[in-house]
Amino acid sequence: MFFFACSEEDKETSVRNFRPLNLSVQVKDGFKVAVFWEEVSNSVSYTLQISDVADFSHVIKDTIVAASGCEIEAFPGYFYLRVRSNNINEEFSSRWQISEFEVVMENAITDLVAGSDSVCILWNCNLDLGSVVLSSEKGDVKVKELSAENLEKKYVVVNDLQPSTSYAVSLFAGNVCVGTGNFKTKAKQSENQIVIDPSLDIDSLLSNLEDGSVIIFEPGTYPIGGKNIEIDGKSVTLQSSSNSEDAVEIYPKSVSLKGKIGSVIFRNLTLSGFAFGGNSYDELNSYFIDFTTDFESLDTLIVEGCTIHHLKNCIIRGNRGAKGEQTVKYIAFRNCIVYNVNREGENSYENFKLDRMEIEEFVLENCTFYDMGHGFFSNRDASSLKNFVIRNCTFDNFGSTDAIDSKYLINVPESDGLFTIENTIFSNTKCYDSESGKHSKGFILGGKGNSYCYNNVFYRFPITPSEVAEWGKIESVFDNYDPKYADRAIGDFTIGCETLKNGGRGGKGIGDLRWIK
Repeated sequence: MFFFACSEEDKETSVRNFRPLNLSVQVKDGFKVAVFWEEVSNSVSYTLQISDVADFSHVIKDTIVAASGCEIEAFPGYFYLRVRSNNINEEFSSRWQISEFEVVMENAITDLVAGSDSVCILWNCNLDLGSVVLSSEKGDVKVKELSAENLEKKYVVVNDLQPSTSYAVSLFAGNVCVGTGNFKTKAKQSENQIVIDPSLDIDSLLSNLEDGSVIIFEPGTYPIGGKNIEIDGKSVTLQSSSNSEDAVEIYPKSVSLKGKIGSVIFRNLTLSGFAFGGNSYDELNSYFIDFTTDFESLDTLIVEGCTIHHLKNCIIRGNRGAKGEQTVKYIAFRNCIVYNVNREGENSYENFKLDRMEIEEFVLENCTFYDMGHGFFSNRDASSLKNFVIRNCTFDNFGSTDAIDSKYLINVPESDGLFTIENTIFSNTKCYDSESGKHSKGFILGGKGNSYCYNNVFYRFPITPSEVAEWGKIESVFDNYDPKYADRAIGDFTIGCETLKNGGRGGKGIGDLRWIK
């Protein structure tokens, strides 16, 4: 008879000799890591450990796995992984099989949904996330600790944010940032705020406006049915959605103002004079804003961040009333680009045709006007203009080839106000040709007021300030300095002349500041 027996030491040895072989680690999309090895026949489980140091003195994950492979999630970094097999009673284990891998940073944040005072932050991973940090453009920092419910549902809502404010978001797993993003909260909601998109009945919405209405256009194009937008005795704001940089282009015949109005504001819109879908000059609309015969008064007109293009006649027509019958306290254009207005020179109107209208203040700041016909601003037969400012603007290619008599750039013969033009470029202008007997030599025709010219550029512009007796003071005129535009043919007026980049009054550049790069 023969007897055979195994010692406990032999059992331990048999397990240790069969460690998991051919260990493979694959980093998949996002933060997922797939681990595989050869199955050990006399093992019922496996111990898997992950460390961020090679000697495993700091184990960040320690788990028991039943099958010969698993999928885990790991935040970005370089890691060491080891696996060993365990016998049926888990009393003995094999030697470790070791590998290493790296998880490259990918953005765990999938979406940011902003309201006026809140944001919902969504992510797509199962990492042990700890917090989100929000930093506002104003320097405020808000930290939100994540709950177990947040981790289960994979989103968190952060409240008490400031309306119309830009924020940066960082999502953290421990001290490691695993997701970033940016958003801007919407404007504060009000009962008079109307958000519209191109699929809605735009004509009906715009024809039933309440006083104080704020019309917010979502990105898209709006034909407006080829009709006027009529604003009759109501204060109205029309603007693009505050959290979107996509284009909002509207095609009204004009914006018609009637009655007594508190304020009209346009923000971040593109207004085209083309009949919707057209591309011919024969189809151009005449005006952007039309002060109709029924207009009486307006406190404030502000146009900010808008692009206005292809008008047959002028930007604003306001010469329909009798002398002193129609009044506007304040008109301002800021950060606007306006081009192709009366480009063919077929109409004799100045771009701002405001004759006989009583105006207190007119301001243009950081704007570009190019490819325009005839004179720029006219306020004849009126005497109330107290303050006129052109600051950091770019004017290029004004005028037509027609001989138009008495077309001053600024024609305000009866005003006794203050006129200031500074840090502005006038270039490539034809209709003020001093060599033509049919053209006036006037740059600005003022009445009893004082006109000041500071740090302006006149390039290929036949009339220099020194030729005009109406100037009260002229300082630092950059006569005939070439701005060296990047490509004026396609509307790129980026300044190439280094002198003009820092030669402006008040430490600014000269010309529309968006072209100072």
